[in-house]
Amino acid sequence: LLLAENDYVSAYETLVAQVGVPLEGRTLEGDLEGEVEPIEFQAALADYYAEAPQLLRTKANLRQEQIALKRELVEPIPNVFVQGATGYNFESREPVASVNVFFDVPVFDRNQGNIRRAEADVVRQRAEIRRTELTLRQDLARAYRNYLTALQHVEQFRDVILPEAREAYKNQLDAYKEDRQNWSDVLVAQRAYFALRLAY
Repeated sequence: LLLAENDYVSAYETLVAQVGVPLEGRTLEGDLEGEVEPIEFQAALADYYAEAPQLLRTKANLRQEQIALKRELVEPIPNVFVQGATGYNFESREPVASVNVFFDVPVFDRNQGNIRRAEADVVRQRAEIRRTELTLRQDLARAYRNYLTALQHVEQFRDVILPEAREAYKNQLDAYKEDRQNWSDVLVAQRAYFALRLAY
């Protein structure tokens, strides 16, 4: 009993440390058991794809590469510079003004190399998104297998193992009451039943 109480205090303090806020000690409200609706793999996969930080990062990288491609596509279009100036001509004693318009004409360099590199980066980033999705799907498949196994264990405990252990304990107790069984055998059956309930 003392060990169980100490375990309870330790588990409670661990929970408080993980949550990060003080919690009041309370007993369980409601029923711990109930009908469990199994999670569908495709629904879990869609949620996982929507929230996985690895995938969000690769999609952000794709957007960045697409912006870089747009920039490289407009790079050959020259900027037009307009410059205006005013002044005073002291020789003829009159004000003067000038306007200059200039731009670079891309005769040979139309930025083809940078455009091809940016296009390749976009293609590579799309492939990285697909690779990340496949890796996440593999990870989820392993976790989903563990989830299904745990769910099947719970159902087996609830539907088969616990009822059989309860029945075995009841039979041992009834046999003891009729003087057909030793008390130590009843205690062994009771201990086994309680251990299975605790595991459940």
